[in-house]
Amino acid sequence: MRSPRCAFLSGIALVLLLSACGEDSPLAPSALPSDEGPFYPLAVGNRWEIERALDVRYLNEGGVEIYPPYLATGRALREIVAEEVIAGQTYLVEWEQMIIDGQPPDTVESWERFCQDETGLYRAVVDERVPPGQLPPDSIVHEAVLLAYPLEAGATWNRAGVTYADMTVEGEDTLAVGGKDTVCWRLRIDYRNARVNDYAFDWYARLGLLSSVRHGEVNAMDPDTGEIVVIVRHETWDLAAVALDGGR
Repeated sequence: MRSPRCAFLSGIALVLLLSACGEDSPLAPSALPSDEGPFYPLAVGNRWEIERALDVRYLNEGGVEIYPPYLATGRALREIVAEEVIAGQTYLVEWEQMIIDGQPPDTVESWERFCQDETGLYRAVVDERVPPGQLPPDSIVHEAVLLAYPLEAGATWNRAGVTYADMTVEGEDTLAVGGKDTVCWRLRIDYRNARVNDYAFDWYARLGLLSSVRHGEVNAMDPDTGEIVVIVRHETWDLAAVALDGGR
């Protein structure tokens, strides 16, 4: 187990829409977390709003749609709300409320635990349904390596945790976030046992996680006809607003 190492700052500020960010905002990727503070803004009070879109298609083996698609939109509200010690390690807890559009909207809450030091950004692999302070104090914690510092083009590591994946920093990229070009790092995620057409990418900047895309295809059998159905699932997450009230 690594020694406890995460600290946090707190503060109060107005919610900042990305489109209103000043020219001096720290938007460029940083190879070292010590450049103008830690790379990932992990502090109590920081919050993000994420737009989500899900597109599921049902095709025959010839690539023709045979059922109506399933389309869903929504958003996720995320805020770092507390610190928590688990098995001697201090984590910062990020609350998420997933809001799925509909009549009425459906909501799901979860809590993820993060920690960051000079070696990287880590996520505790524990039950995300449990609020802070309610996990057993002697819980056994495995950690997923979300980012390994220093970030640089060509860097690779194994994410570990529950879902094993090989992470690769492909290089710098520029995303239009809130009407503003934002320089970031593009990470490719290669999941174990992925199919040939599957792909996954994350884009990180000093504002946090800017965007994610997950694309997967799987074959299933229609129980009524016995025919093979190719299920194509494409999901995107895009940062819409951020407020770094807690600093870095």
